[in-house]
Amino acid sequence: MRLFSVILALSFLPLLVGCEKNPAGIESNHYSWELSTPAEQGMDPAILDSASIQSRLKGFIDGLLVIRNGYIIAESYFNGYGINSPHNVMSVSKSFLSAITGLALQKGYLDSLDEKMLDYFPEYIYPGIDERKYQITIRHLLTMRMGIEDETENYFEIYHSDNWIKTTIEWPLLYAPGERMRYNTFQTHLLSAILTKASQMSALELAQNLLTGPMELPLMPGNRIHRDIISAVIQCFSVHGRWRSWVICI
Repeated sequence: MRLFSVILALSFLPLLVGCEKNPAGIESNHYSWELSTPAEQGMDPAILDSASIQSRLKGFIDGLLVIRNGYIIAESYFNGYGINSPHNVMSVSKSFLSAITGLALQKGYLDSLDEKMLDYFPEYIYPGIDERKYQITIRHLLTMRMGIEDETENYFEIYHSDNWIKTTIEWPLLYAPGERMRYNTFQTHLLSAILTKASQMSALELAQNLLTGPMELPLMPGNRIHRDIISAVIQCFSVHGRWRSWVICI
């Protein structure tokens, strides 16, 4: 497991992203952050130097980026990565998807987070379906509370199925919808499919139109994201959806 860490010191929010075996890829220049020093932004440089050394020694961390008050105050890369290297963000993509869901709600693509999941997938309703599945909502998918088991128990079985949506919907419920949170990637896959149906756009197109487009940050297909996009979106979240002169989300 290799990680790229972004620490937004404004809110002390750590972000660990992505397994990545190959740092080679498209190199691009995006939004340029202003630079400052730890001391100028009220942080101890010795602590950040130690963090950089420890990150390098771990071996599985590919980068460390620290932002405070809108300035980059520390930045180090390892294992062949650099400032312009896109990185696989793995499950950090779920945070992007939740933001896109909120924007889709704001723009009217969704009527409510309490819309029922099966209203979007009537083709997958089957004889003898657990009646509780009719109560699963978009909110449950966002919070991973649809009621299925943790992905450690079913990830590869669902992953290797012919139809992730159908298999996830048919998977037995261990809990009533909303009762317990269980981390399972395929709940967010259902959410992505709902967004696609509601907007008639792919998740990538929605992200480009509603999030990274207004921020003037290019987003490439796949799960590889440039460090400026990751850090800019986190910065946007930390200041209530504001980016430069725009309000991206409320």
